[in-house]
Amino acid sequence: MENIVLQNGRLTVEISPKGAELQSVRLLGEERLYQGDSPAWGGRAPILFPICGRLKDGAYTYGGKRYEMDKHGFARRSLFEAKRVSSTEAVFTLTSSPDTEKVYPFAFRLSATYRLEGDTLAIEMQVENTDKGAISFSLGSHEGFILREDLTEYALVFPEAEDIDCHLVNIETGLLKDGYVNFGRALTNLPLHNGLFIHDTLVLDRVKSREVTLCKGEKKMLSMAFDAPALMVWTVPKAPLLCLEPWFGQPDGEDATGRWEDKAGLLTVEAGKSFRSRHSITLYE
Repeated sequence: MENIVLQNGRLTVEISPKGAELQSVRLLGEERLYQGDSPAWGGRAPILFPICGRLKDGAYTYGGKRYEMDKHGFARRSLFEAKRVSSTEAVFTLTSSPDTEKVYPFAFRLSATYRLEGDTLAIEMQVENTDKGAISFSLGSHEGFILREDLTEYALVFPEAEDIDCHLVNIETGLLKDGYVNFGRALTNLPLHNGLFIHDTLVLDRVKSREVTLCKGEKKMLSMAFDAPALMVWTVPKAPLLCLEPWFGQPDGEDATGRWEDKAGLLTVEAGKSFRSRHSITLYE
């Protein structure tokens, strides 16, 4: 199935039916989305479902049965049904199947809608419960953006003063550790540097702001608005990218029981109901 291309005269966005993953986001012809073309990371902007991050030992139990699942879940490697609504909007849908039930024993319909709104790309995700009982899941995004200069040339700007408390991650296992490390208090401007990522990912699950702007000096590069409770910020030293990731969910903790019912950060939706989220990316010239 071919990629879908959206255009409005300023933005050009390309999305693949595989994973409903963004492949290109260009403002006036200039690429802003990381292209997965460095050894640091081969992705671009995967959708994370039904888990965000890693499971302890790569598995969980539910109803007395053991299920294995890779980091960030299966949606990013699944083929979505793609529908072009207009020149500026497309909808991608993934429905549960015998294959998904082998690793996730719930019936669902996951939709991702991409819509161009001026210089903004709006992304709306919906999880519909098509099961007979309640279902639970995590949901997140993992957009990577191109850095054309050294990381230290950039900063993240928040609309509210924030205590930059980062939830600790075990770099070897990818699991959350107890405790936080602080990188600054009452900041609206967070200069970026490699020291922020000594714990792999900047896990910001205590921020009040629901928008963040990537700046190079005084120049705005892009803004992301989100409704998720946590923002993950990730890069690799000397890599030409920065990922901004709004998450409903979290990796397993080091003390996780392995029982799905005990997993922290899950969303629960009753039968016949749905959950919706939205985040948006605004680009600046």
